[in-house]
Amino acid sequence: MAHLASLIETFKRSIYDLDFYAELSKRSFRFAFLYLYVLLAISTGIFLIKTTIFLFPKLPQVDSFVQKVRYSVKTSYPTDLVVTIKNGELQTNVSEPFYINFPQELNRKELGSYHIIAIDTSASLENFYRYRSMFLLTKNAVVTPDENNGFKVTPFQKNLNLRIDRDTYEIFVAKIEQYLNFVKPLVIYGGLLFLIIGPWIGAWIGMFGKIILVFFVSLLLFVLAKSVRANLRFASIYKMSLFGLTLSIIISTLQSLIPSPVDYMSGYWFGPVLGTIDMLYRNLPSLTYIVFMALVVLKFRQKSNGSEIMNKS
Repeated sequence: MAHLASLIETFKRSIYDLDFYAELSKRSFRFAFLYLYVLLAISTGIFLIKTTIFLFPKLPQVDSFVQKVRYSVKTSYPTDLVVTIKNGELQTNVSEPFYINFPQELNRKELGSYHIIAIDTSASLENFYRYRSMFLLTKNAVVTPDENNGFKVTPFQKNLNLRIDRDTYEIFVAKIEQYLNFVKPLVIYGGLLFLIIGPWIGAWIGMFGKIILVFFVSLLLFVLAKSVRANLRFASIYKMSLFGLTLSIIISTLQSLIPSPVDYMSGYWFGPVLGTIDMLYRNLPSLTYIVFMALVVLKFRQKSNGSEIMNKS
């Protein structure tokens, strides 16, 4: 409880109390990093809660999606097609090339191909992309695209003997169809689990970016401190700058919850003006952070000057 009270007190006073940073500069780095990690976790958690609230009304669409998938899987295999592989050689009972297309529910252009499977036992491998298919079945192999805009050939085993028709396909589908019933529970419980652990994972990832940002900002502040003769070491500036992120993180969290003001001004303001407002709005957390920490450093200069005056008197 003492640690929690300390974190809450640090959160409140680090927003507005410039004098408080003299005390923060004496805190341990361990406490500073812990504070930042908890703050980022809370910010990430708020964003995930907002996202969950937005997606929750769409949950019934999962049932509709599952039903579409179930129907598409059942009906995608052509009624009359029989594929036979005997001793590693493929044969069909249809005119070739023969295509098995994507279900109408799917957008074929987004998938980058017009067909799921093309079957052509007389195909030449160099013509693979002319078939515009994810898979090409030739007499002796399966051909698929690879990551380098080429293709990969997987030969059939010489001892492979297989027969696939509509009845065989339906038996296979019946075995895997039951697993579709777990899609909605997985979405629900997976979402809840991610809502619990997501903030801590997000905070851990965000820590790396913040640590690098604070380093470069601290370099600028260290130059400022030397120029105004503030008695501050780089380590102290870095430590204070970790706490100084508080107001910046609050602003960025609020920005994630509310729309940009540009969304309301698009019909009333000139383009360049909107661009400037949008740029300032997006960079408001960073600008606030730099200005706030500059004021903290200048506060130390004022204290130093005050001490010098007292010594002279």
